[in-house]
Formats: sequence, C-alpha cells, structure tokens
Amino acid sequence: MPADESREFGTWIAVAVLTLLGGLLLGLMAMVAPHLLGVVLVIGGFVGFGAVHYLLWGWWLQKTLIKNPASGDQPAIGRDQTG
Repeated sequence: MPADESREFGTWIAVAVLTLLGGLLLGLMAMVAPHLLGVVLVIGGFVGFGAVHYLLWGWWLQKTLIKNPASGDQPAIGRDQTG
C-alpha cells in the first residue's frame, strides 16, 4: 500500500473510532439523563445534515467539476496554476 493510501486509511480509521466513541458517550448521556434525549436528537440532526451537505457539495460536485469543467470557469482543482 503506497504511503498516501495508508495515510488516508489511517485517517478514516481515526474518524470511525472517534465517531463510535462520540456515539457511545451520547448514548450514555441519554441513559443517565433521559430528558437530554432531545439534545442528542438535535445533535444527530446537525451531524446528518452536515454529512449530506458534504456528500452533495463537497465530494460529488468537486468530482463533477473536475470531469466536466465549464468553458472559462475551470476550477483550480487538479490543474496547473502557472498558465
């Protein structure tokens, strides 16, 4: 596995572990103080909205712009900055 792929894999592992730990802590908080379940649901809603927003605009749109750049409106992503 090249260094870049190994580094990216390590990043995803760290994100997954931190997400799991955060979920466990929020679940524990909801069990200890049941009236805070609403807070957990609101936080989950924000996280879900952020994930959908990232997938639609951060990941999908970037790949679309790289594949099909509009004439004259090419993004700086993936092209040489000198010309």
